[in-house]
Amino acid sequence: MKRLSIIIPLLASIAAPAFAQQPEAVPDTVADIKSPAKVIITDDGTTTEVTVTGTRQRPDYSFVYSVSTDTAKNQMPAFSMPILGDLSAGATGRKSYGEFVFVNNFYIGALIPYTGPSEIRTSLDCGIAELIAYRYNITRTGSSFGIGFGFGGKEFRLRRGTEVGKDGDRCILYPAPEGAENVRASIECYTLQIPVFYRQRIYRDFVFKLSATLNMNVSTKAETKYSIGNVDYKYKVKGLHQRMITPDFTFTIGSTEWFGVYVKWSPVKIFKQAYGPQTASWAIGATLGI
Repeated sequence: MKRLSIIIPLLASIAAPAFAQQPEAVPDTVADIKSPAKVIITDDGTTTEVTVTGTRQRPDYSFVYSVSTDTAKNQMPAFSMPILGDLSAGATGRKSYGEFVFVNNFYIGALIPYTGPSEIRTSLDCGIAELIAYRYNITRTGSSFGIGFGFGGKEFRLRRGTEVGKDGDRCILYPAPEGAENVRASIECYTLQIPVFYRQRIYRDFVFKLSATLNMNVSTKAETKYSIGNVDYKYKVKGLHQRMITPDFTFTIGSTEWFGVYVKWSPVKIFKQAYGPQTASWAIGATLGI
């Protein structure tokens, strides 16, 4: 053997059963030793020690390195970002079982109502599902579980000639005034999201993902614009009474490094029956990061 490179964290993780329960990489200490005569690895349950004695050129050479389980436990948690990739690999190239994920799963798609007033047409669904998330990876099966926090919005667009307004506490839809042109109206709902998800690798970086999302609907407002003659009119309706909590269920498939597609089911109406249009919807679109 002309050359042997001993990577201490790798040997320590193999030798110490305690480390098998701690997926974080140990400190990045590397010894590059040519032709060692003897290598001894010892472990007493709390400390792992690697001893190298003698080389071909230096029979009196001696090298000793030790690491305790407390050192391994105190490592920083793993991080990843969809653009930068996984930041938890370290010197060994091994991913941590647990990792924090930032700014992942941008999505934008078409919001398609399947129940509700005919005045509501195909609309817009967009957001960032995982502004921050914690994901637990099971590397031998390629599966992972996680929970996150993000935000998003749904814009329900109305058909031309329809105006949105308020009757007491109720959001109502009605025809625009006679002679109105370029009538554009919409209802916008902004949410904070808590997704709980399961992700499964299919092949290499190709995966599918199932998510159940709790939406906290923090703001809903409406807007109408139109022109009569040379005069432009624009007004907003605020103080709408949306449901505070609604669920979404999403299936996503695609590449963890590039793009994916998603289908989302939103079965619960944004408004209670006494406060606005009763609309349930599907959404289909594209994602960046899964």
